[in-house]
Amino acid sequence: EIGFPLGRVDDDIAYLNNHIAIKILYHTSPDFEGRRIVAFEVEASSIKHSKFDRSNPNSVPDSCGRPNEWQSVSSDKVEEIVFTYSVDWDYDAVKWSSRW
Repeated sequence: EIGFPLGRVDDDIAYLNNHIAIKILYHTSPDFEGRRIVAFEVEASSIKHSKFDRSNPNSVPDSCGRPNEWQSVSSDKVEEIVFTYSVDWDYDAVKWSSRW
């Protein structure tokens, strides 16, 4: 599938996918130095983020780790929406030369 959905509509309420979870799969072997990326996955989700310290560049909303509400959007109200992403690196036994 190309791309990811921007959101969804449930019971006439629109929800925006404002969080992207990126999983990078890599392979390593004694046959070469370093790591090789063999695949990646992207999953979009909707998270109504909690408040956080915007003046601190290392501050992260608690809701990133424990989402409990979706981010709704409406043409009737103006609201600041926080966009976030996460990255996970996972080992995969698939060799780079046979990844397709």
